[in-house]
Amino acid sequence: MITPRGESGGPESERSRRPREAKYKRADLREIKVVGRGSAGTVHKVEHTPTGRILALKAVTLDTKTDPNTFVKELRALADIRSPKVVQFYDAFCREGQLEILLEFMDGGSVSDMALLVPDRAVPEPVLGILIRGVLQGLDELHSGHHII
Repeated sequence: MITPRGESGGPESERSRRPREAKYKRADLREIKVVGRGSAGTVHKVEHTPTGRILALKAVTLDTKTDPNTFVKELRALADIRSPKVVQFYDAFCREGQLEILLEFMDGGSVSDMALLVPDRAVPEPVLGILIRGVLQGLDELHSGHHII
């Protein structure tokens, strides 16, 4: 279970060191379809059956060289962030040699998907500019607001 730091963003408070109550149970997630694959793992579109909420479940295979503490640090940092510029982290599960990360589902597709919709697969510069600005704002939030990167 991932435990967020204190609300102030400073050192962990005594209260926040206790495991937080799980909002989600792995058994309550129903896979709808695979929405992406990459070198780090696979992303599934899932439904949280008790609420009907659509979420993303990223499955990352852990190998013997992987230090699980690296993932724990990253997930603790994600658990603290509440920003419209950063995908929301909800929970994480370890299952069958994989780390599964439950995230906000973004249904806009990838830049590759967008390229398929335009002639010659060339996304117009103004559209790329909007995308890049959003990415940079998210990185700025992580860096200046949370001291993550």
